[in-house]
Amino acid sequence: MSGAAEVRAQPSPSRAGFINVNVGAQPQRRTIQTSESFPLYDETATATTNQPIQGGVVVDVSGGYRVWRRVALGVGLSSVIRSSGGDAGVTVSIPDPGFFDRPTRLRIARTRPRRTADGTCNCRRTRC
Repeated sequence: MSGAAEVRAQPSPSRAGFINVNVGAQPQRRTIQTSESFPLYDETATATTNQPIQGGVVVDVSGGYRVWRRVALGVGLSSVIRSSGGDAGVTVSIPDPGFFDRPTRLRIARTRPRRTADGTCNCRRTRC
C-alpha cells in the first residue's frame, strides 16, 4: 500500500532581520624571517627581515535586514585579537661607495606592531 505525500513550498521567513556572532581561535604562532644579499660597490649588501605572528581569538559579527521581498542589506565585521607579538623589523647593511669595509647599517623596527584593516603599520626608524 502506498500513499502520496503532500508537497508545500517553504514558508516565507517570519523575521525580516538577522544577526550572526562567531568566535574562533588561531592558536598557531610563528616568526617569518627573510634574508637577502647582493653585490654592491665590490662588497656585499644585506637585508634581513623578521615578523613574529602570534595566535589569537577570531571574532566575527554580522547582521542584515530584509528591505523588500527578496532584497536584503547586510554588514559584517571580522577581527583577530592577538597578544603582543614582539619586535618586527628590517635591518639593512649597505656598503659605502667612498670607503671600503665601512657599511651603513640601518634598523627599522616596530615594537608590538599594530596592524589596521588596510594593512598599514606605524614604525620607528633607528640607526645601528
